[in-house]
Parts: sequence; C-alpha cells; structure tokens
Amino acid sequence: MRVLITCLSAHGHLFPMISTGWALRAAGHEVLIATCGGLAPVERTGLPGVDIVPDLDMGLPEGAEVGREPTPDTPEDPEHPWARFFAFMAETMIEGLVRVVESWRPDVVVHEETLLIGSLAAIHAGIPSVAHGIGLAHNLSGAEAFFRPQLTLFRRYGVRGLPAPSAVIDVSPPSMGSVQGAWPMRYLPYNGSGMLPGWLFTPRDRPRIAVTLGTFTPHLAGLGPVERVVAAAEQTEAEFVLALDGADISALGELPPTVRVTGWVPLNSLLATCAAVIHHGGAGTTMTAIDAGIPQLVVPRDGDQPLNAAAVHERGLGLLATPEEVDAKLVDALLHDPDLRAAAGQVRAELHAMPPAATVVRQIELLVQTKTVLS
Repeated sequence: MRVLITCLSAHGHLFPMISTGWALRAAGHEVLIATCGGLAPVERTGLPGVDIVPDLDMGLPEGAEVGREPTPDTPEDPEHPWARFFAFMAETMIEGLVRVVESWRPDVVVHEETLLIGSLAAIHAGIPSVAHGIGLAHNLSGAEAFFRPQLTLFRRYGVRGLPAPSAVIDVSPPSMGSVQGAWPMRYLPYNGSGMLPGWLFTPRDRPRIAVTLGTFTPHLAGLGPVERVVAAAEQTEAEFVLALDGADISALGELPPTVRVTGWVPLNSLLATCAAVIHHGGAGTTMTAIDAGIPQLVVPRDGDQPLNAAAVHERGLGLLATPEEVDAKLVDALLHDPDLRAAAGQVRAELHAMPPAATVVRQIELLVQTKTVLS
C-alpha cells in the first residue's frame, strides 16, 4: 500500500503524524510526505518527502506578519483570523499536490485536519482519504466557517461544500472531547531526533520546569512570557530550562544561575525530566505535555493556542494566564497544587490507554481494500 501524507511544512503540523507514518512503514507500506515551504522538519523524520511548491519561501522576514496573506474577495473573519492563511496555502499547494497524487499513485491520502485539500486531491483521484487530528481542535475537517475562504477552490475541483474525508483520526484524550465516529488513536509524541545533552541525566536537588514557545511564536511575538519567567526564577525553588532554539535571547539579559538556555532538545525527552512546563499552547507542545503527565501553565497568543489553553484549564490539568500574569506565585501554584498533578496523571493514563497507531494502520488497510471514497 502506498500512503501519501500531506501537511504544512511546520513542526506543529507535521510532527503529530510522524508516529503514524512510522507505524505504516513498520507494517510494510510505502510512505511519502508531500509538503512545501522547505523540508527541514521533514528531514528530521526519517521518512522521504517531496516539496510540491519548490519556489515558496516560508521564511520569517524581520517584522513580517507571516500567515496573513490575503485571498481575493475574502473578508477577514474575526472568529477565524487564520482562515485566510490556510486558504492561501491551499491555493498555493493544490496543483502540486494533485500532480504528486497523479504521478506517484498512492492508495490513500492522509492529511492534517487543517489541510482539507488532501481530501480534495484524493476525491479528484478516486481514492480514500483520512483526516489526521493533531491536537485538541476537534473535528476541524467539518468546520465550514473555517474553510469558507476555500469553497471556491473546492468547487473548481468539482466538490460543492467541504470535501469529506473517508475517515478521521482523533488523538484527543476522551475526557477532553472527541470526534463522533472518528478512529481514536494514542498520541505518541515525535519531537525530532538528535543527541541528548548530558545534563538531562544529571541528578538535581530541585524540580525542573521546561519553558518553551515552540518554533514559530518567538519570531512573531517575542519572548514576553519568558521574560516574566526569568524575573520570577530567583523567587522560586526550581530549575528552569528555556527551550528556545533559534530565538534571540539577548533581551533576557543576565540570567540567574537556576535558568538554563538550550538549543534543540526533543521536547518529549526534556519533559520526561520535568515537574511542570510553561508554554504557548501549541498543539504539539500541549499534547506532549499531556503524554508526560505533568501540570501545564499555558500562555496563549492566537491560532489554536487559546483553544488548547482553555481545554487544559477546563480539564484541571493546568493553569491559563496572560504574559502579564506570569509571576513567582503562579509558578509556585503550578509546582505545588496536588489537584493539577492528579488531573495530569489521570489524563496521561487515558491517553496511554487509547488504541496504538498499529490499530489505525489496520483500519487504513481495510479502508483501502473497500475503496471507501466520499465527496
């Protein structure tokens, strides 16, 4: 069986699907990742990839508001401010994606839920598709308001309304909501490869807190929450690890001895040594923290970050704050609230009890055998 995985070339959109890709390879199937805007994240995965829009530059010019490219005749939707960006990416990627489907001839297309042109290209080729959840944004593949700017594109390829995937993979722990009729699957974090630093394994005399803003947010919003954490560090009995690969940390000034700055460290490996995590609310970071079973302090900005932050807070496994609210008192609560730690452990157990990717691989095989295609 040939499986085409398609997504945006961004860590938060690609990495949640890599464990599924590995499970498919382990079962003997061919896997190809189709993306664009640079293949650096793909090159970390051990899976082959193809750049379907080679001339697209997804770099971050100084001061640019990346991700707000306009789509003709599409007004800004205040409830879905990123909808136009995903419409722009859909328009940019669709021709290359259709070409790869026609030439490589996959048996099924697996796409992240935010990239519904994966189902569109599959329908166009008469093969099934699977929408792959990447976090807690439930059933995005059925959210017409989010995909409204893409309706003209869908009609151009013969689909009125939203292209319907043949199946949906849902990685959300049951108590945090689920997609009706979806295939549940355990979220197994993949956060890149690399040699782990020796200090991860050095005994320490105080709890460790990881601090990360992901790979994208620091370039757009700066290090505001991190500055507040550094200010609180000297008043807190904890060790802080600032995982800020590639970010300019000069604004942080001289750091206290209990604060360490590190480059790229696979997040799941770092969180395995931590008592808590402070982060921006990205889907991959949130789900990796859930897998680690540790309390979270979430300081969201935009996109799906407020949704993830609210879900964490409502389930009781973390705290929600603005950058200005981050202080030593809040960090102490993160470390010492027994209810947060209990809830984090409960949700981790839920996640680990979900069916593994190997089960979903068998469901994909059956889907291909029955040639289930929706439109």
